[in-house]
Amino acid sequence: MYEQALLSLVNKPEYETECNRMRINLASVLQHVGRERDALDIYERLLRHPTILANAQLVMPIRLNMAIAFKNIQQYDASALYYATVLDVARTNAHIDFQMRSLMGMAGLQLLPSAIERMTVRAPFSMVRSW
Repeated sequence: MYEQALLSLVNKPEYETECNRMRINLASVLQHVGRERDALDIYERLLRHPTILANAQLVMPIRLNMAIAFKNIQQYDASALYYATVLDVARTNAHIDFQMRSLMGMAGLQLLPSAIERMTVRAPFSMVRSW
């Protein structure tokens, strides 16, 4: 449905805002059905638009969704980078909700099984047990 609507509006400059919102919605739907790489492609293209880059209210959710998508496909370094950029934009714009979401995402990356495994090997037994 989104794809068909986009095809009919894509070459009409007066519908640029609507097309971008449809692209964001389409990427979100793709992400929710497990097509993270397709969603990431759309998000990356969206972030090339000057009108989107100028709007922190669009940049933050796009980059947050990218962080989540990278985490889902186990690209943890990229995920951490996007969480950090969301945090930076959220702090600049005093947006508490996105500050919390990015901090929770970053904390979640630290609690992945591979991270915990590394921590328990190096940490004294008493520290591990206190978790």
